[in-house]
Amino acid sequence: MVAMLTKTMAAITSGSQSTISRLQNIEGELQKASLLEDFHTAKIRMSECLDVLRTEIVRHRSESAQQVSEIHSTVRSLRSKSLTPEEIARLDPLTKLPERAAAEAALAAVVKETIPAFAVAFVTDRLDLINARFGRAVGDAVLLFFSRHVRQELTEADRLFRWTGPAILAILQRSEPPASVREDMNHLFARRPTMNVTVEDRPVMLAVPAKWMVLAAHEIRPLPQLIKRIDAFVHGEEPAGQNSGWQQAGLQTRL
Repeated sequence: MVAMLTKTMAAITSGSQSTISRLQNIEGELQKASLLEDFHTAKIRMSECLDVLRTEIVRHRSESAQQVSEIHSTVRSLRSKSLTPEEIARLDPLTKLPERAAAEAALAAVVKETIPAFAVAFVTDRLDLINARFGRAVGDAVLLFFSRHVRQELTEADRLFRWTGPAILAILQRSEPPASVREDMNHLFARRPTMNVTVEDRPVMLAVPAKWMVLAAHEIRPLPQLIKRIDAFVHGEEPAGQNSGWQQAGLQTRL
C-alpha cells in the first residue's frame, strides 16, 4: 500500500519532495519489520506523513486556484482594453503623437510576439509646479518642447507615444542587453535641455526637468504588469533604487 502511494506521489510533479522521501523511508521500514512494535512505530510515522501530504494537497489547490484567478483577471483586463482602429490611430492634440491607446496596442504586440524591445518612459518632472508658477500654457509648451527633444535624440525607427499626463513613452527595438540600452539613454539625455518662454512680457529660460526609466518590455508579462510598472514610474511610485536607468534634471529658471 505504501509502495503504491509513494509511486503515485512521485508521479505528481508538484508533490512535496520531503513527503515522498518520508513515504519511501516508511516503505523500507515496513519491508524489514518483524515485531509488532516496528509496525506500530511505522503506523505512527505514516499517520504524520499523511498529515503533511494533506497539507501539501491543500496548498497545491490554493496555488492553482490563485493562478487560474490571475489568468482570468488578465483576460478580463485585456478584453476591457480592446481598442478600435480609430482609437489606435488617434493623435494627442498637443504633441501630435499617437495616444496611450496606440502605445498599449504596440506593447501588447511586443509581449505577445516576444519581440526584443524596450519601453522607455519619459516624464517631464514637476510639470504641476511649472503650471502653478507660469500658467498652463507654459506647461503645455514645456511638454511639447520635451516631446520634440526626445524625438530629435532617438532614431526614426523608434516609436513615440503620448502616455498619460506629463509622460512620453518610447518603444525601442534593440538587440542589446538592458544595461547597454540604459547607457545609451544616459548618454543621449545627460544634457539638460533648456527653452525660452515669455511670461507677462518677460523672457524666462527654463531648464526642463525630466526623468526616465528603461524596461525590457519583452521580458515583463502579462501585459497589465508591464503597464502597471510604467504607470507606477509616471506617478512617482517606482523606487528609483530599483531602476538603474533613472535620471533626473533639476528645475532652473532665469528671469
